[in-house]
Parts: sequence; C-alpha cells; structure tokens
Amino acid sequence: MKLNTGLRALGLLMGMVLVGTIVLLVVSADEKMLGTDTSVHSGAMFEISGSTHVMKTDVLALGSTLESLADEYGPLTIPSTVNRYDIVQFSQTHLNPDQNNSLKVTVHGQAYDMHLERMNFEDIDDGIDSYSGSIDGLDDSVAIFTFDRNLVLGSVQLRDEFLFVSPVQNREYSLNTTMPLHIVYSSKDMK
Repeated sequence: MKLNTGLRALGLLMGMVLVGTIVLLVVSADEKMLGTDTSVHSGAMFEISGSTHVMKTDVLALGSTLESLADEYGPLTIPSTVNRYDIVQFSQTHLNPDQNNSLKVTVHGQAYDMHLERMNFEDIDDGIDSYSGSIDGLDDSVAIFTFDRNLVLGSVQLRDEFLFVSPVQNREYSLNTTMPLHIVYSSKDMK
C-alpha cells in the first residue's frame, strides 16, 4: 500500500514538474514575443529611417548633457521654453525635387510613411529645398521640412501635438561637424 501511495505521489510530483516546465516555457515565450511588440522605444520621438542617428533621448533642460555636448560640438542653442528633448544627427536625406517623395519615419516608436512634395516658392538650385506633405496613418498630419545636406529643419503637426526638428549648433561649428547636432522636441514638452 505504501508503495502504491509513493508511486502515486511520485507520479503526481512528476506531472506537476512537467506542467510547471510547460507553463514556464509558454510564459517565457510570451514574454519574448511581448518584448518585441510592446518594448519601450528608446529612439528619438521623430526619426527619418536611414538618416537619423540618435545620440541621446529624454534630455532634461536642467541636466548636464548640454554642457558635455557643448565641450565637443561648441555652444548649442536650445530654446529656453523646451523642458525635454532628444539629440540627433542626420546624414544626407536624398529627395527628388521633381516628384513626390516617400520617407520611412518613426513617430513615438511607430513606423509610418511620410509623403513630401517640394514647395515651389523659389527656383534656385542651391541644394536647399523645402517640402510639405503628410504622414500616412496619422489623420490630419501636416509635415513641413527644409533639407540642406545633413541639416534638417521642420515640424510635424499631429492631432494633439507638434513635433519640431531643429539644428542647434552655430554656423561655425556646424560647418566643421560632419553631422551637426539637432534637437527633436514635442509641444507637450514646452513651458
């Protein structure tokens, strides 16, 4: 009788170990899947795929990041009304001024297509061109950007906020920097 009870207990214990192992594997797989789908985006709040190089995100206006970057990149001009921002650099964005352009962008960690068309308010071929358009999947979005080699100036109007992209180095330092520094910030992060 004791042998049967011991075998049943051992069988029950083995069954519990087997079920526990299966549950552990399923939970682990779910966490890995969730980790890729719902992970916290550590990039900038706005990026142009293939052109944006993220240096620092979630920089606070009162932090020491500005001073450490200024040591390497010269004095930086950050609007005094901005409380939080991202620091990025841009490599050259290749757009065709004679047609509609589509760029892959990331807005708050989500990928979209941004469509831009050159604005025709000047006919000078100086490599500095302004474009306007919108972002697919973001209703009522308006995008306005000016591109010059690796300098970008622009904004994206969304339903409940504006995102701004602006160079922050002075002319002397930006001309001597391969990829000048820019800030990206939201109207929600302004005083």
